[in-house]
Amino acid sequence: MRLFRTWLGVFVLFGSVSLSAATVSIGQLYLLSETPSYGNQSLAVFNSTGSCDGSFSFVCDNINISNWTLTVDFTNSGGPQTQVLTPTGPGDVIGPGSFYSPPSWTFDQSCTSGSCPPFDTTITKVIFTGSIGSVNPTVLNVLLSPGGSSSTFFASNTFTVEYTPVLVVDSASGYVYSDPVDILVNSYSGSNNNVPEPSGLVLLAVGISAVATKFSHCRASR
Repeated sequence: MRLFRTWLGVFVLFGSVSLSAATVSIGQLYLLSETPSYGNQSLAVFNSTGSCDGSFSFVCDNINISNWTLTVDFTNSGGPQTQVLTPTGPGDVIGPGSFYSPPSWTFDQSCTSGSCPPFDTTITKVIFTGSIGSVNPTVLNVLLSPGGSSSTFFASNTFTVEYTPVLVVDSASGYVYSDPVDILVNSYSGSNNNVPEPSGLVLLAVGISAVATKFSHCRASR
């Protein structure tokens, strides 16, 4: 687990993203495996809202990701398949600062050879949709730069993210991962939105610790 935390910290620490004035990132969606020899790949969502520290998060408000739908296209020995996952109860609301990867988001990609990849199951596309509130537009307080001022962002209260995982094997740890995709909410159509583009968004050590701890808890509970 220590190797996993170290690798995940390096992976996310250098994964800065640029935000345009038309969108704001509220987190990330990614795919990884701590034990690729078993072929289990876990989809995970990280909600980065609420801290507003200019390095870990630029969205100052606590945002719940709710009413989400995860559609996963994959292929296996039976050919192309699609699995659709939705919340089953209040515990499936993805809260601010949380790492979320329930057991139902783990896909058995058993090895086709002595090492992985290749797998006998390949995830080809993921579509993640959800809402950040019941009011449209949803008014967000967004930090413009580290240590700087904040501004109002009029956001659409729904989002859609498409993710095509491209698996990479870390040579040092053996972990399998895919570069993450940002969960972006658009500015509400018709609103006056004059939020300048921040220089970037970097998830630092405080966030990495929370992610690794949550992932460790999820794996231990399975």
